[in-house]
Amino acid sequence: MQTAVQEMEILPFYSQYIFSHLMYVVNNKHLFIQNCRIHNHNTRNANNLHMPAANITKYKKGTYYMGSKNYNQLPNYIKDLVNNEKFLKKHYIDSSSTMHSTP
Repeated sequence: MQTAVQEMEILPFYSQYIFSHLMYVVNNKHLFIQNCRIHNHNTRNANNLHMPAANITKYKKGTYYMGSKNYNQLPNYIKDLVNNEKFLKKHYIDSSSTMHSTP
């Protein structure tokens, strides 16, 4: 039996919170720096976004920091297709239990 959230095809609140951070990153990619631009080492995290050093909790809970953190948790094949919002939303609904992270 499906829950009301599944029947209406909407995301639970926390999933919407993460999805909004991901869409902020996708729509404002020019504001973020990838690791490959910071150094010339060919690493598996080269396509991840650079995480700025942060000591203040308020900054860590902000859209810029959390968006970077959530984006970096996506598998690489989704990062390659992330410009397609419909694909990202469908994938996120299908695997929302694996995408949750503690803020």
